[in-house]
Amino acid sequence: MNFDTVVGPAVVAAVVSGLISAIAMVVNRSTSLTTHREKIKADHELAEKKVSGDLKLAERKFALDRRLADWKRKTEIAEQVLADFYKARDIFSDARRPFANNGEGVSRPGRGDGETENEANHNDAIFAPYERLVKERDFFSEMHARRFRFMALFGEKGAEPFLVFSRAFNEVGVSTFGLIRPARMSPLPDKIRDKYEAAIGWGTDDEDRFAAKLNEAVAQVESLCGPVLRDMPEAE
Repeated sequence: MNFDTVVGPAVVAAVVSGLISAIAMVVNRSTSLTTHREKIKADHELAEKKVSGDLKLAERKFALDRRLADWKRKTEIAEQVLADFYKARDIFSDARRPFANNGEGVSRPGRGDGETENEANHNDAIFAPYERLVKERDFFSEMHARRFRFMALFGEKGAEPFLVFSRAFNEVGVSTFGLIRPARMSPLPDKIRDKYEAAIGWGTDDEDRFAAKLNEAVAQVESLCGPVLRDMPEAE
């Protein structure tokens, strides 16, 4: 047997096998490195997306929290102001009753000065509506004190309803003292007397224009407060 003939092919086979193994190792290593780099890149992109998503979520939450805080402030003042206007309207409705109960009107300034008993009773009845309003002066002061905060949250148009009720209070006062006149003074012109009597609730017209103005003011407050009280902010 020729030894060289046997060994030669074996050596060649071994060398070839070694080369193939080396190449395979290089390829495997390259593939592993590529896969590793791709995994790192994918993980990095995923982390970036997560950070971006978390940031957007945090921004939306901050915006929602801010809207909720604004809504809460508006809701609190809206509930209070709307309740005030409902109560104020009822106070005016009760105050402008055309008849006086026993003992009403007796706080009238100048009562009894140069008056007969009948004149005093008549003037007491005239004074009674304003007297009823004056008893609620503290409530009206608190109500009007909320005007500027209401304007700050709902705009300057929120001031007008307050002014309507303030003018109404003053109108009842002016009308009351305009109707209380000593007998020696000349009577009021019919047009002025009718206007004054309408203000204190002694009007004869079927339509109460004085009350209608108050109702319009309440409706204006309802239109401003209603959307806030109905709609709670939601996440965008």
